[in-house]
Amino acid sequence: MHQKEKNAFPNSIVPIATAAPAFVGYTEKAVWNKKSVSNVPVKISSLAEYQAYFGSGPKTLFQLESDSKTVFKCSVSGIRFFLYNCLQLYFANGGAACYIVSVGNFADVSKPAPTDFFGGIDALRKEQEPTLLICPDTVGLPDANASAEVHQKMLDHSSQAPEI
Repeated sequence: MHQKEKNAFPNSIVPIATAAPAFVGYTEKAVWNKKSVSNVPVKISSLAEYQAYFGSGPKTLFQLESDSKTVFKCSVSGIRFFLYNCLQLYFANGGAACYIVSVGNFADVSKPAPTDFFGGIDALRKEQEPTLLICPDTVGLPDANASAEVHQKMLDHSSQAPEI
């Protein structure tokens, strides 16, 4: 009669990341140790790390207009950038390690363009870990065709194997 060997170690479940997002967009700066990290994927695990590399969020400017003493119109002036706010929400809701690719500085952008994002998306081809691609600043592009160009580039990126 054969006896079945008993396992001395219980089954264990090791938590692993199911998705590693990569955020691509405009930042306040893109510097680490006095070297540019523009269009370079940088892995971070906290908002404090983001701020060390990329600074903080943009300053929102408001414009207040009045055509009478009782009617006022408030609007946001200038270009709106959303990457920083998205990261705040990501980490506030339990987000873990992610990648950031800065495609330009707020101060240098006079008009967002689809081509700004292409280098950042292409830079991620050398990384194996990212499984989600997020480009929140595409909502600031001039029209739907410009956004579609970036979204097509994102889809092309997801259909290609990483460069190793």
